This record gives sequence, C-alpha cells and structure tokens, in this order.
Amino acid sequence: MSEFIRAVALDDIRIRSGGTGRTVEAYAAIFNEPAEIIDQDGHYYEVNSPVAFNRTIANSKGRFPVVYHHGLTLAGTASERGSVPIGVSTEVRADKRGVLTVSEYGRSELADEVLEAIRLGAVTAQSYGGRFIRSDVRRPPGGFRADPDGKLRTVTRLEVAMREFGPTPFPAFAGAAITGIRAQQVLGALLTAPASRRQALLDHLDHLATPLDEVDPAEVDNTGTPDVPGSAGTVTDDPPARHSRSVPLSMRVRAARIARGWE
Repeated sequence: MSEFIRAVALDDIRIRSGGTGRTVEAYAAIFNEPAEIIDQDGHYYEVNSPVAFNRTIANSKGRFPVVYHHGLTLAGTASERGSVPIGVSTEVRADKRGVLTVSEYGRSELADEVLEAIRLGAVTAQSYGGRFIRSDVRRPPGGFRADPDGKLRTVTRLEVAMREFGPTPFPAFAGAAITGIRAQQVLGALLTAPASRRQALLDHLDHLATPLDEVDPAEVDNTGTPDVPGSAGTVTDDPPARHSRSVPLSMRVRAARIARGWE
C-alpha cells in the first residue's frame, strides 16, 4: 500500500469568526465526486466512498496533525521548517459532502503566515496524505491506463488511512484532485502524456519552478512511452543535490523530451 497525497480545491475554507481567530474549517476529502488522477497507480478517475474514512477517524478519535503542504517545499523536496505541524485537528467527521475538518492553528511563525494566506484567499485548498487500504478494483500490472477509446477506469476508494492533512497552495491539476506523486515524479507523467493532456496539466503547473539541473533525462525511467495516454515514466525520488537558476516546468518538460529525441 503506497503513500499518497490528495488535495481538494475549496471555495469555503474559512477561519471561524470570534474566538482566537486561529480555528480553520475546511474539507479534506469529497465523496462521490470523480477526480482525474495521474500517480504511481497510473491514469484513472478516483472516487471516495462515503464510508472510506470512518475507521481512520474513529481510530484517531478525530485527532490528526495539521501540516502545511505535507512538510514539502514548492519543488517537492523536504522542508525542515515545514516538518513541524502548524496545528492539530479538534474535530474531524464525515458528513454528506465529505470529510469536514476543524483545526486549531498554533502560534508559530509559519502558522501565522498560513492563516494570513487563507485570509487573503491565496491558499484555498486542503490536502491529506495516507494510504489506501481497500479499493473496488486492484491495480493492474503497469498501472491503470486509458482503453483504446481513451476512456479511463474509475476506481472507488473503499477505505483510506489518513495520516495527516493541512492547507496547500496547489488546489489541483484539473478538477478536484492533485496527483499523489512528488513534483519530480510529475515530470515523468508529463513527458509521456499526450500533447493535449500535457498542455492542460502545464496550464495548472507552469508557475512551479525547480532547478534546471533536475532536467536530466537519465533520471527518468524509460518504461514510459511518448504520447500514449496513461503511460507514465517515473523519476527518481532522490532530492536534487545542486541548486541553480530556476526555470518554468514547461521548459523542463520540453528540454527532457528533446534530449530523449521525442521532439
């Protein structure tokens, strides 16, 4: 059971009025709403069952650490500053819409910055990380892929073990969910995506910037096939050892495709 991250784009994440001004309400997951996913399981639609989170909520007694962007930098590498939780949940429950969370933020510098970003509307999404315990279909060898007609399989998550959740600056690739892979792994998916899909993803992700040194075709697994829906090469999980000037993600993708002789 692999680790994953999912995000929900929200128009109603809010700080409760009155009280300490540090209580945040937001959904961590939405039920019965298909979301297009590209991750280590492949390319597919994902739906959360309304009972998928019941056990994890009961086992934790509704107490989860609140971590900003899963303790990662915008480039997907570990953040020492972000590894400390910015708060803790005071209530987590499943309602008709999804998993509603109420969290009390601490008084750290990072928590203050995140609260201000929520007030300004700069952060409008919440994401969670954990493991899939049960799904209605098993992952096939090589992962889920579109059929010859381009139709994607729908996978229903029947039980989810949530480890943590928190606000995130990235609400989605498209629709309600972000892929469950790190920023470096996104390159592998983008390299092999069909042109129309690749551009749609880049429209949402082109504000990301990571070191140019990371654009190394040797880091990308050759199992992917160019321009075939659902075929995704992967990238090593090792964090970058060097830092140089930053370039847009679209340029990284094109540079890697040219180096592989695909453009």
